[in-house]
Amino acid sequence: MCSSKSIEKSYTLLENIDAVDMSSNGSNTWICTSTKALVRLNPEKEREVLYLELESGEEPPKCHRVEADYNGDFFLIDSEGKLYRLSSSRTDTFKLEAVSHNSKVKDIGCNAYGLTFFVDETNTFFLVNKDLSTLKLFDSEAIIERLDVGIDNEANPTIVAVSTEGNLLQYSIPYSALTIEPADFFSYSTPKLFSIPATDVAVGSDNRIYVATTQFGSFVYNDLYERGIGREFDHIASFGEKIAAGYELYIVSKNKRILKTTLAQKDYEDPDYPVPLYKYKGKNHPGWYYSSGTSEVGVSKLDEETSHLVLKGQTFIHATSSFGRKPVYFYKIDDTDKGIWTMTPESEFGGPCITGQYAPNRVSTQQLGPDILTTSYRCYGVIGYLWISNNDLSDTLPIHKYTKEGYMRLEDDLSIVGAKNIGDIGKDNWTYKGVLGFYRRPDTESAYYLRELRRLEGRSNLLTPLYQYQSPGVKYNWTNNPNEHGLVDYIGLTMEKTGSSLSENYQRLLIHSTNGDGRQPIYKFTTKNKQSLLAMDTSAIQAKYSGEIGVNKETALGEVGYLYDTNSTPKDGVPIYQVYKNNVYFYTIHYEDYGFNKYVKGQVSSTKHRMQGILGYYKPEDRLIFPTKDEYEEVLDSVVPLYTYLKDSEAKSDFFMTIDSSEIGVTAPGQKAKDYTSIGEFFIHISPRNKQGRKPVYRYIHSETKKHFYTMSPNEIDTAYPAADGKHGYSFERIEGYLYDKDKKPAGSRPIHRYRNTIKHFHAYSLETETWGEQTKESEVPSHGFLYEGVLGYYIPRKRPASEKELKAILNRPVPLFRYWAYNDGRGGRNNYYTTDTEKIKAWKYGQKGAGDYRRYISLKNLYVHLTPLDGRIPLYRFYNSNINDDFYTTNPEEIGGKLYEDQPGTTQPDYVFKEITGYVYNSAIDKDYRGVYRYYGPNDHAYTKDIHEFGEETSSKSSLYSAYSNKEVIKGYMIENNGKPAFYYKLYGDEYTTDSVQEKTLSENYIDQAYDVPVPLYRYYHKSSDSHHYTKDWKELQIQTVGKTAKGFTLEAHMYVHVNSRNGRSPLYRYFNGSYQYYTLKPEEIGTAKKNQKGKGGYYLERIEGFLYPKDPLGGVAVHRFTKPNGSKFLTDNENEVKSLKSTTEFKYDYIVGWYKLG
Repeated sequence: MCSSKSIEKSYTLLENIDAVDMSSNGSNTWICTSTKALVRLNPEKEREVLYLELESGEEPPKCHRVEADYNGDFFLIDSEGKLYRLSSSRTDTFKLEAVSHNSKVKDIGCNAYGLTFFVDETNTFFLVNKDLSTLKLFDSEAIIERLDVGIDNEANPTIVAVSTEGNLLQYSIPYSALTIEPADFFSYSTPKLFSIPATDVAVGSDNRIYVATTQFGSFVYNDLYERGIGREFDHIASFGEKIAAGYELYIVSKNKRILKTTLAQKDYEDPDYPVPLYKYKGKNHPGWYYSSGTSEVGVSKLDEETSHLVLKGQTFIHATSSFGRKPVYFYKIDDTDKGIWTMTPESEFGGPCITGQYAPNRVSTQQLGPDILTTSYRCYGVIGYLWISNNDLSDTLPIHKYTKEGYMRLEDDLSIVGAKNIGDIGKDNWTYKGVLGFYRRPDTESAYYLRELRRLEGRSNLLTPLYQYQSPGVKYNWTNNPNEHGLVDYIGLTMEKTGSSLSENYQRLLIHSTNGDGRQPIYKFTTKNKQSLLAMDTSAIQAKYSGEIGVNKETALGEVGYLYDTNSTPKDGVPIYQVYKNNVYFYTIHYEDYGFNKYVKGQVSSTKHRMQGILGYYKPEDRLIFPTKDEYEEVLDSVVPLYTYLKDSEAKSDFFMTIDSSEIGVTAPGQKAKDYTSIGEFFIHISPRNKQGRKPVYRYIHSETKKHFYTMSPNEIDTAYPAADGKHGYSFERIEGYLYDKDKKPAGSRPIHRYRNTIKHFHAYSLETETWGEQTKESEVPSHGFLYEGVLGYYIPRKRPASEKELKAILNRPVPLFRYWAYNDGRGGRNNYYTTDTEKIKAWKYGQKGAGDYRRYISLKNLYVHLTPLDGRIPLYRFYNSNINDDFYTTNPEEIGGKLYEDQPGTTQPDYVFKEITGYVYNSAIDKDYRGVYRYYGPNDHAYTKDIHEFGEETSSKSSLYSAYSNKEVIKGYMIENNGKPAFYYKLYGDEYTTDSVQEKTLSENYIDQAYDVPVPLYRYYHKSSDSHHYTKDWKELQIQTVGKTAKGFTLEAHMYVHVNSRNGRSPLYRYFNGSYQYYTLKPEEIGTAKKNQKGKGGYYLERIEGFLYPKDPLGGVAVHRFTKPNGSKFLTDNENEVKSLKSTTEFKYDYIVGWYKLG
């Protein structure tokens, strides 16, 4: 990150600046001032301003946005959204021409080939033709704020835009402007960008500058390219192309000043950064396909396949032309997978590669064998960059070309095909055709590797679930690996028939996946009674590594994760208690469940359980994991401002109250907007908590006068149906919040009084009875025209949200929609019940039974709803049918009908009565932050889930889908409704809210995949006197974590990484010892044994499994190489420079690659 010292010049002369752009040759820098004047910097005197003069002598339009054309002209958008082109044959006067368009223009972009695009207020994209006519291209679903055009080529331009939400959008436009479609649409939400004056440079929502490199049509913004020059930037203008020194930038700051700076190329670009080139093998033909990203084909794991391609590996290719690299072009025959890669299109195809155009000549015999007319080959552009030769270059690797039946294959390892000389035929009849080019593979010292390390650091504290199962012969079996028990979907609770099930009193515990931050391993044992035992301190057991037998016949099964010990636990560490009874060990974070009032080690509870101690502590992530019941109730008891406004006129007086300040737009007392004057704020609850006596505040609007009315008694208007007409000309708008009625008002609550003005005929509200007159009792004679009507409701005074951000989070955050179930006794099936308020059932913990024999559903896939109707959310209505004990939830009240209040029966389904609005949801998904919830109907029951497979149909008589609440019966009879589409959606709001769980962040499937796959350091120590190396992932073996430190004769040299489990095909890294040296391998057959303490070849016996590695490259893996030293000891390294150095010596014998680990 660079500081503000990087700014070369600060133009204090120009202070009220709105926009700036620069011509491609740097001759003109155009500026829109805050007074809407269009000026330019004098090229000869940069601090001097030259005002625009038109040939006609007229005043120029008022300037809002300016964009320099690469033909020397420029375009201007005026303050009314009209678009103009200004051109000049001289430098002092300009010709003004209007572009005819019916809608207001938002922004415009030009590229180096004279193509000009703009977006208008309807979010439609247009092309400006040379004669200034316009051509409609496509409509955007997003609301567009800014756009620019990529510098690629005339035939295949790329439009880059920024939406109002700050997402970066890319539209790739194929071949002809006459057939433009929004192809290859994708968006990036990090960093969020609010200004993009060039496709290479943008301003993030953090007001920092971001410089991107373009990788095959994708714009990559990450830490390597981030430059923070101050923190007050709003808009940037730059050269259209990179210059030798980098980018020359003109920046408009938040205080409307112009700043100038230059970014050197080294500041934003890693010239040696290669990217993966994924290799896909055809399933129906012998050809191969190569792509720089996995999203194009849709598979990302080794050997994963589509209908016609299988991912078989990767090589690398560079993203930039730095250091003399040249483009690699791709040609392909239409409607086939036959393609050619070349760096010399002129000699092989008779001309340059122009994207979308066919090659003019024949393909040479050298290239494919028999001549093939190249008119059938179309150029698909540049796929990356390589060196043509490796002259004067070190550490580069070749990519070899092979051909077969018109197909081409690329490999960087000659041994794969087996042919080494041009013309030789290798495996499967592939003919060797020479070297395509050379790349430099990323190693452990490259920026590529360092970036992955930084990402790894951010995942070092990830948590995974610790599951409790009942298995045949094992009553309580604890594991972080659900595959032990055949779990199909380890996030949910659908299982295979393995005889295992989640324990009836299952609790969700969490454990760290790595040993970072000083955490200790937790070892798992099976006792002689076949019960599960977990331990951090194994000194009393005298065993810990897999296969070892303890003093009481405990069998060690290895590590299940990592926890903090008492000495190292963080302040917010959550303890896991170990409890014992009848030869069975229990683990819990709720010791009261086992009869204890407080924690005392050794104490025996009223239920005869013995407190063994604390197993360890885990660190919750940003308060999303396991908040207490009290913390969650704080969320439900929140109060928010109820903004109040008065419109005072003879005919249209109105008192308006809302929790959404944007409805009027002002909040400070005395401010005016939309004919209303802000008079302050009351407070209102946003959650019903109707067990405590809160009731909805209904908001109505008069159909003619547009006056508002608020009540907690919907009988006054006789409807709560959306937009339905009720009494006195009022129709229902929404529920504004919740208050206590007078019968259940809690101590300390404050009233909101209601008055009716008998002169101007509107209702007013106040916290004080004196506000609207002297009245304090109902039905008294009006005072000053106001008749007192009593108390609207009561709220409990609470601290106002400290900031607008906190208030926004309270109003918008999703909260858990807790799921309970109970058997429908005598009526068949079960009933699923959903609520945001656990007080209704009085069961907070998973599996806990509460009122009505309802039990908290044991699921790690909670649902969520919102508490307010803001942001376009709609109510989620709950109806109840007592005949079949079914709770029905819908966003479409017409499915049931009725008045929608106070147990009113439906009109279309009279057996269902209205109960409440459970929360607020969305009826559609706008982007990836939205989650859909599906609705199913089974025997006398409606059920809701975000896992469309939870109630999946049987595929055979041995279905693997089990009921999550009985674990006995196969789910039958549930049918998906709403045509298989989600019934409603909720939206994630990041880390701004506290909820009861981590389902959407830390227990999502992607999160758990990451947690299980995070590697841990494998420390390398050197023992000088024996000239041997020792490797361990447990640094406490030698008590050294600092490179260069020595203890017990061992010096820490470096570390690499290993994984901690066998997921995704990883194999154990066996560690053997013969009394002198250690031996490391994934192949126990090298020693002849994999049994603990059994002696094998060379006197080696198995000490333990030191971790897990991939036996073959997992795509992007880092290789761990093994050498044999002269004394027979083994040396492991992941450092490619060390490998090259040692291979050049005679002292070390290279064995092979032991395995691979993966950082990403």
